[in-house]
Amino acid sequence: LYDQYTVRAFYRAFYRAFYRAFCHAFCHAFLRFTILCVVDLYDQYTVDGKHVNGKQTLAENIADAGGVKLAHSAWRDTLSSAPSEAEDQLFFLSWGQTWCSVQRKKAKLLSLEQDPHAPDKYRVNGPLSQLDVFTKAFQCTNRAKMNPPNKCGGGKGAVW
Repeated sequence: LYDQYTVRAFYRAFYRAFYRAFCHAFCHAFLRFTILCVVDLYDQYTVDGKHVNGKQTLAENIADAGGVKLAHSAWRDTLSSAPSEAEDQLFFLSWGQTWCSVQRKKAKLLSLEQDPHAPDKYRVNGPLSQLDVFTKAFQCTNRAKMNPPNKCGGGKGAVW
């Protein structure tokens, strides 16, 4: 007869083998696809004719995307009812206001080469353009820059 420990050990070994055989390859492929999507998204942004380096800024881009998505979700959880369109708009405007800045041209170009963060404008536009809840709040048309046809994460936000 099997005791509880033997059954538990069997299932633990089974799931570990299943993960290694299927999930490991699938999850890595999915994550790689999503990460490449984020890199490509930021690579297309330019500052004074020079492109943002999506690989250089990748970690911070993922953090920004996760941050705004989680902050919006947490904010919605505090409300007693679903927010109105205007309330959603105010949330996103206030989040965008956080990154409102002015830099001299020389400083912009230097940070573009050395800073692990994307330029402030794209720390707002990048993550928000990937969220369907943002495009819905502002009723973005299918042709709007902030509503690209192919979104990283399928409109639920990049990576997270």
